[in-house]
Amino acid sequence: MSQHRTEHDANDSPTRHPLGPLFYRTGEQDRASVRINATFAVVVTTALLAVSVLLTPDPNGFDTHSQLGLARCSWPATYGIPCPTCGMTTSFALMVRGRVIQSFTTQPLGAMLALATFGVLLLGIHALFTGRSWRINTYRCTPLRIICGGVLITLAAWGYKILITRGSMG
Repeated sequence: MSQHRTEHDANDSPTRHPLGPLFYRTGEQDRASVRINATFAVVVTTALLAVSVLLTPDPNGFDTHSQLGLARCSWPATYGIPCPTCGMTTSFALMVRGRVIQSFTTQPLGAMLALATFGVLLLGIHALFTGRSWRINTYRCTPLRIICGGVLITLAAWGYKILITRGSMG
C-alpha cells in the first residue's frame, strides 16, 4: 500500500496548515536554556508591570512618564502633535489597574503592549515550571510580516492619538 497521501485523505484535518501550526512548543532537549530565558522574561515583564502600578495615570492621557523623572515630550511644543509613543505609559498604568477600555482609548498600542507584557509574563512563568516554551512558526509568520504589522499598528495608533488630542496638548 502506498504511503503517499492525497489531498482527499481522510486523515487530513481541514484546519491543518501545510506549513504547520502558527505556534508550537519547544522540545525537551534544552530545558536549562528555556528556564534561563524564561527567568529573564519574568524579571523584565514583572519590573515593567510593577513600575506601571507605582505610577498614577495622568488624566490628560499623556505625560505619566514624567513621574519617572523623564522630561516632558517636546513634540507637542515643536510640532503641535503628540509623538508616536504618546500616552503609552499612561495606557500601561491604566491597564494594570484593570481600566481596560480607558487604556485602549488613551493609547491603543500601549494597551496592546501592556496585554502582551502580561502574556509574556504568564508564558515565562509556564516555561519556568515546565522547561518548555512556545515559539512562533516563522515559516507561517515571517519576521518581516511581524515588523510590517507592528509598523502599521503603530502608525494607526499614532494617528488615533493625534485625532483625540487635537488642541489639548502644548
